[in-house]
Amino acid sequence: MELRQGDYGYIITMTVKNSSGVVEDLTGITGITFEVATIDDLRNIISSAAVVSDAEAGEVQYTVQDGDFDIVGNYVGVLKVRYSVSKILTTKNFNITVKRKLT
Repeated sequence: MELRQGDYGYIITMTVKNSSGVVEDLTGITGITFEVATIDDLRNIISSAAVVSDAEAGEVQYTVQDGDFDIVGNYVGVLKVRYSVSKILTTKNFNITVKRKLT
C-alpha cells in the first residue's frame, strides 16, 4: 500500500485471510491490533487497535493518526488477531510505502 507523508484522519481498510488465502471470519474475536515497523531494523512505529467493520467478510479498519507516517520510507505491517487470551494469530507481512508529500 502507498501512503502520503504526514496525511492522517483517513481510514485504511484491510481484509484478513488465513494461510490458504481464504477470508477469515472474525466473528467473536476479542481484539485486533495494527502494527507497523521500519523495514530496515523492524523497530515498531505503530501498535494500535483496529476496528472490525465486517466480521464475516474479515474486514478491518484503521484510522491513521497524526504522526503515524511522518517519515518517508518503506515499512512492514501486520494485523494481530486475538481470539482469546491464549490464542493470537498474526497475518502475513504486507508492505507499506510512505511517499513524500506534494507541496
